[in-house]
Amino acid sequence: MYRENAKKRFRIKISNIKTDFINYYRFGKQRIVVDNRADKSEKDYLAIAVIAKDEGKYVREFVEFHLLAGVDRIYFFDNESADDTRKVLEPYIETGKVIYIFFPGKNMQFPAYRFAIRYCRSYTKWLALIDADEFLYSPEGELKDSLKDFEGESGIGVNWVCFGPSGHDKSPQGLVIENYRQTFLEKDHLFNRHIKSIVDPKKVESINSPHYCRYKKGKLAVDENHIPIGNGEYGVKGLRLAFTEHNSCKKLKINHYITKSLEDLRKKGKRGYPDGMPNNVFEESVQRFNVPLKEDLEIQKFVPRLKEKTNEL
Repeated sequence: MYRENAKKRFRIKISNIKTDFINYYRFGKQRIVVDNRADKSEKDYLAIAVIAKDEGKYVREFVEFHLLAGVDRIYFFDNESADDTRKVLEPYIETGKVIYIFFPGKNMQFPAYRFAIRYCRSYTKWLALIDADEFLYSPEGELKDSLKDFEGESGIGVNWVCFGPSGHDKSPQGLVIENYRQTFLEKDHLFNRHIKSIVDPKKVESINSPHYCRYKKGKLAVDENHIPIGNGEYGVKGLRLAFTEHNSCKKLKINHYITKSLEDLRKKGKRGYPDGMPNNVFEESVQRFNVPLKEDLEIQKFVPRLKEKTNEL
C-alpha cells in the first residue's frame, strides 16, 4: 500500500512533464516519488536537488551537513543504487527532510534536474543543483541569510573549490570534509572558477549543463558579488555561463570533493559521469592535482557538530 500510494502521488505530480514520461516508458522502469512532508502548503526557502548512484557510504554525511548548513529539504534522485543508499536515507525520508525519487536509466542528470525544477516550483524559493560530492555552505554565517540579498535574481552561480586526494590512496575512515583538505594553491585556477547554480525554479527556462541554467526573459545568473555571469569573454569557449572571471567564495561556497581517495576515484571512473561525458575521470583528475596545493580549512567549523549528528543515527 505504501508503495502504491507513492506511485499515485508521483503520477499526479508529473502528469504534465511529457519529456520525462517518454524516458519513463523507454527505460521500462517506473520512477517513484516518496514525499512524506507533513505540510505541502508551507514553502521552503532553500532546497537541494542531487542525483547519485551507490553513494551509501557518504550519504548520511551529505544530508546531515546540509541540514546543519541551513538547507530545509533535499530532493534525492536515486539512480538505481545497488548499495544501502535507500536504507541510510530511510530516517530522513520518513520525516520528509528527504524527498526520495527512484530515477532509473543512464545519463540521467539532466532529466533529474529538469524534473526537480518542475516539481519544486511550488515548494521552494531557492533550489541548489549540486552533486553528492559537493558541499554548499556560507563561510560568513547562515546560508539563508546570505541568500536574502539575492531575492530579485533568477539564479546565483556559486564558485566551487576543488579538493584532491590529499595524500589518501585508500578510502579513510571518518568525515569527507575532515579528511580532504588540499586544493589548488592558485585561487583562480580555471577549475575553481567553475560554478554550480542556486536557482529560483519559477524563473528557469531550460537546463543546458550541470553547471548553469538559462532563465526566462534572457536574464543571467549573478555571482556572489552580483556580477552577471556570461557577459564577459572569460572561461572556456562556448561555456561563458559556466565560469566566473575570478573565484569568489566569501558569501557562498561549494567544497567539491572531486576525487576523494585514489581508491574512490577508480570506482567513480568505472561508473562514469552522470551527464554522459566520456569516462576519463581517473587520469584527468590525478593530472589536474599535479600542481602546487594548499590547505583550505574553512569548512572545518562544521566538523564537531557533524560528528555528533552522524553518530546519533
